[in-house]
Amino acid sequence: MEVDDTETLMLEAVRELNEELGSDVDKAREAYDRYVAEKHEIEQMLDVASSAARVSAAVQEVEAVASQVAMVVGQYDALSVHSRGQLEEQLQAQVERVSQLEAAVAYLKRIQELEAVSNQLEAAFHNERHVMELLGQLAKMGAALAGSNCHHLTSFYAETQGYWHTLIKEKLSSEFDEVLKEIKWPIVADVTFTPSAEVETRFETLVELLLLLEITEGQQEVARNQSALLSDFLPPPLPLQLMVRPLRRRFLYHFSGPRQTNRLDKPEWFMAQVLAWIKEHVAFLSQRVQPVLDRVKGEDAPSAQIEFARALVQFVLEKLHSELPLLEQDDALFAHAVDETLAFDKELRVGLGYPPGQPGVVGVLTQAPVFVKWIAMEKKYAGERMDRMLSSETAWQALASQEEQLKVTECADAFIALLTTMTDRFRNLPQPGHRLQYVELQLELIEEWRLRLVQILREERLLPLASRLPAILNSVSYVSAVLREWAEKPLLLQLQLYRQGHVQGCVFDEALHLLDSLSSELLDTLTEAVLLDVKAKSREYRKDRWFCMTSDENSLTPSACAEMLFAKAWHSLALYLSQFLMEELVFENWFSLGGGCQFQYDLIHGLFPLFGQFTTRPDNLFKPLKEACILLTLASGSAKLLAEVLRDDQDSTDALAEIGVHRLNPQEAREILSRRNDISASDL
Repeated sequence: MEVDDTETLMLEAVRELNEELGSDVDKAREAYDRYVAEKHEIEQMLDVASSAARVSAAVQEVEAVASQVAMVVGQYDALSVHSRGQLEEQLQAQVERVSQLEAAVAYLKRIQELEAVSNQLEAAFHNERHVMELLGQLAKMGAALAGSNCHHLTSFYAETQGYWHTLIKEKLSSEFDEVLKEIKWPIVADVTFTPSAEVETRFETLVELLLLLEITEGQQEVARNQSALLSDFLPPPLPLQLMVRPLRRRFLYHFSGPRQTNRLDKPEWFMAQVLAWIKEHVAFLSQRVQPVLDRVKGEDAPSAQIEFARALVQFVLEKLHSELPLLEQDDALFAHAVDETLAFDKELRVGLGYPPGQPGVVGVLTQAPVFVKWIAMEKKYAGERMDRMLSSETAWQALASQEEQLKVTECADAFIALLTTMTDRFRNLPQPGHRLQYVELQLELIEEWRLRLVQILREERLLPLASRLPAILNSVSYVSAVLREWAEKPLLLQLQLYRQGHVQGCVFDEALHLLDSLSSELLDTLTEAVLLDVKAKSREYRKDRWFCMTSDENSLTPSACAEMLFAKAWHSLALYLSQFLMEELVFENWFSLGGGCQFQYDLIHGLFPLFGQFTTRPDNLFKPLKEACILLTLASGSAKLLAEVLRDDQDSTDALAEIGVHRLNPQEAREILSRRNDISASDL
């Protein structure tokens, strides 16, 4: 547009305003509508323009409209108040039009800048470093346009950036593929190959360029797999994506279609292959790729090994997911696939150091319908395993490899092994809700095991000491002890917090309560049986000749040697036995001084040592008997004097305390003294 044309445009605009408005501004609305229509036409013209001529024309049009506004302002003072208001509206519309046109000019200038960078990219296409610099400029332009309302401009930028990124990515990817072939990628185990220094340098250069290309994508959204199952599998850095592609081709070749290596009953084959690939490429990734990642991305550099492993783990997940519909139709195949999946995940994380926060393959099994079947299968096979362990002929035999004092039976050991296996299986499940469902299954099995023991015990209570009752008691006690130990582990404390909202008690509280009740019941039954046996076998000992024994005997009384007082319930048994000997021996016999000494010797050298293997002071369990022996072995004169004190002073605890009698009251002490041959009725 020439200068003369601009002046003509200005005069024309003034003339049109005068003709339409004059001193009457009622027609202002019509003029405004017309200007809006014209503005729309101009905007359409500006959006499709990209040349310097269009920019110049837009600038001149802005100046023309500004002149129109100036003339309208000049007429403002000559109008009435009512007309001024209408003119102000018209003036505001013109001002907005100027602002919009100025913005359009700015956008057109940016388009010119984009076109200039695009032209430079075309000219420098084979200069890779220069191309990266230009792409960086392009990314900065995109950042400057963030939030822009000009959809045409942002669309033009996106198309420009996308075009060049695609073009350069194809070029670099093609060159990278050629270099990978030259270095014999992927690496094959037991095959040694050393590429030339030139090829290694070119490889590292292309890795760097591909990383820089990825960085210059700026605000472009990274494409992600829309599947919820794969949503956590973010793509690795661009060079690693390209390095994974040949492995994916090999994976699909061997483990899809009619290949003999693609068997539904052998998931361990493709899992083992992926683990092998991860191991075989560790050294190369750490030596050749990681340094470039660190140099380009600095502190934000990811681990090349982890990124590579995650991409390969995705192969396994996709393969398992595709086979699930067939696996679920066969319980044996499904159970085997579950076992192999868990083994793969364990080897991946424990053996290869794959971090816990990285996505794994177990997520395939925790999909709602799959997990329901998984838990059902676990319950089925655990029940079958429990049947076998309880029906074994050696179920209640103590294991020789265990500590002697524990007396761990084969059945208890097998049951704990079953629970341990289940804990290992749910330990790495991603969601606490899934882990808790596994714990609930464990609780069901513990209760079922307890109920089965109760059924077995119905046939064992008639002859407790000659039955499996002691072994079952040992089994219950051992399982309870192990569960209490487990309850303190962080894994189960976390589940208790998730389950109850607080950490009070443990997830096994109810199960332990029931097991402890069974244990107490069996302990009472066993203690009673032992005591009855002791009572029966001690008859000869209780009726021995205590009244005429001499004090020079220094060996155990022969009638006491047949007693077997050892029992699991040693503490309770000791208390019961102490009471029994007091009632059935001390208070039922007459004692000479020698008889009292012999009874004391039998206690110290016969009874107490039996319990000495459980406590350093077994005599504390038999205090009444010890004090009875003190009274029965006192010198005759001292015994008579004490009897006299007890007779005259009913509250004679001090006199008893002086000789070491604290548990027996004065009445009991008088009764024991009355059993001595040398104490007459007159002395009492």
